[in-house]
Amino acid sequence: RMAAARTVEEAAETADELRDRYGEFPAPVANLMEVVWLRALCRRAGVASVAEENGRVLLRLAAARAFAPHEVKALRTALHGRVSQMPDAVVLRTGAQDFGDRARWIREALETLIRLTGQREVVRA
Repeated sequence: RMAAARTVEEAAETADELRDRYGEFPAPVANLMEVVWLRALCRRAGVASVAEENGRVLLRLAAARAFAPHEVKALRTALHGRVSQMPDAVVLRTGAQDFGDRARWIREALETLIRLTGQREVVRA
């Protein structure tokens, strides 16, 4: 059921249902729910992939679309300057050592993109 959640609303509904049924999540389940949530946010933000390379997180948009300068600027502001731009991606220098901290940085970046541009075309993440 978690893997079937395609939208932010479905991810939230699934988390609520599981929490109501089983109580608070143990860490591995909480991490899995965070992945489900991030995938749904990626779809809404138009982010085609999220990858980690050399301690940095790369967000890549769908083909034939680049990050607009105002998007990069807003990300830099929201994420305290820890953002740089590559030709095909935005790089987050999170400094995070564990999954939960990295996920929070990624979530903030995705939510910032969604606020900037509204809902975009749905892409597979």
